Parts: sequence; structure tokens; C-alpha cells
Amino acid sequence: MKTITPLISMAISLSLVCGTVAQAQSAADAPRVLVRVWQAEAPLAGGLVSPTLELDYGAFRWIEVSADEAARLAAVGADVQIVTDPYVLTLGEQRFDPLAGVPAPPRELSYACIDGPDLRLVQFRGPTQPEWLDRLEGGGLRIVQYVHPFTYIVWGPRDALQVVAADETVYTFSIHAVAWDEEPAVADLDVALGPGIGDAAYHAALDEHLPRAFAEARPDLVFYVAGVDVALEDLVGNWRLSGDGIAARDRKVMERARDLPLVWT
Repeated sequence: MKTITPLISMAISLSLVCGTVAQAQSAADAPRVLVRVWQAEAPLAGGLVSPTLELDYGAFRWIEVSADEAARLAAVGADVQIVTDPYVLTLGEQRFDPLAGVPAPPRELSYACIDGPDLRLVQFRGPTQPEWLDRLEGGGLRIVQYVHPFTYIVWGPRDALQVVAADETVYTFSIHAVAWDEEPAVADLDVALGPGIGDAAYHAALDEHLPRAFAEARPDLVFYVAGVDVALEDLVGNWRLSGDGIAARDRKVMERARDLPLVWT
């Protein structure tokens, strides 16, 4: 399941509150590190580690793994960048990892406005992506200042922060002729091929984009809106897919989703 704003849970002073994706670690939990893996090294890394978090930045990925797994990557000579203590914050004289626990704030900073707007702290699970900041601002939070690492002081009500932090969105993938509306739809992977598409062109696009959609979404549940208005005989659509082409499409989706719950409409 794709999370638009991967946030770390905190509750410290100035009503410094973050989202619910990460849970506080117990003392027995293995330390986590962030590793930057170039896409060329991704197959090697995938065989050596089991990331608890994976973020795609195009040319490279950031993955969250145990310290032992990071050491394993380094031992085989993988071209990676390893960041230990990736979430440790230094605020004034206090230095702490929000995943391991948050210290009590000084008394003079412990009077945050619970219901109204106030300064709040948001820490992301990796290097900031523009859409994460868009999500904050779209939720009614004003970004005030960056704090290393991956952290922003924002101004706004607590409820707005909680809504943004808890938002786990659906990943949408569509291959179609043209958009129906001038207003762009909220979509993650939107492929418009134009009219008159037949089997060969359609399956070339499907083979290119379907693996990417599953890799990015990493879904727990798949809704497959199959549709037959792509058929050659359909009077509404303007594509030219044969019956065999439509059946092959369905088989490809079923194969990708074979180990997942699937709703087919």
C-alpha cells in the first residue's frame, strides 16, 4: 500500500506531533539505518535485505534496513550510501531518535495549543519528496522552517496534522484513450494512448507499465476495473482490441496479482 506522507510519530512540545506510520521501537528492536541504493544495484540489494521501508527517487532508492543488513551490503562491495542514526534530531540541548522515544520538553515549551493553530514538528521517513510537502500545505499546514534530518516546523491545527499523517492513499493505474475531463484526475500512473489502439500497441503499453505499477504500489489489495469498451465491436469506445487481446490483458493482471486479494469489476 502506498503512503503519500511517510511520517514518524512524535509528541514533543510546541505540540510537536507527527504521523502514525512508524511505531516507537522497543529496546529489543534492532537499530534501523537508511541506505541509498542506485537502481543498478537494486537487484543485488533485493537478494540480501528485507527493507521495512522503500522509497523510489528515480535514479536511486532509499531503503530502511537493519544495521546487520546494511553491513551485509557493504561487505559484498555494493555501491551504496549508508546513513546510521537517520532520524536522530537535535533540538537545543536535546538529541533523540523519535522512533526510540521522545524526551520530556522544558517546562517553558510545554504549553502548545491543543485545538487551535500552533507550531508543530513533522519528520519524514526519508529525503523529502515535493508531493509530501504539497500534502502538508494542502491539508492546511504552513511550512515555517526545515530542521535536519527530514524534518519541518509547520504552523497549523493539530487536527490538520493528524489527517495528513494518517492518510494512506490508493495507488491508481490507468491505461485509456483520453481524459474525460479538463481537470486532471488524482492518479499515480496515468497512460493516455489516444484513439484507435489495437492489440499490439495496447499490450506494449501494458507490458511496460504494469510491472512498474505493482512495484510502486506494493499493494495489499487490488481492484481491477477490467471493462470491455476497449473491444473492437464496442459502440461506445474507440479502441480495436480483439477478444483474445482482452483475455490476454486479464491473464497478465491476474498473474501479477496472483498472491493478492483481488476485486474484479
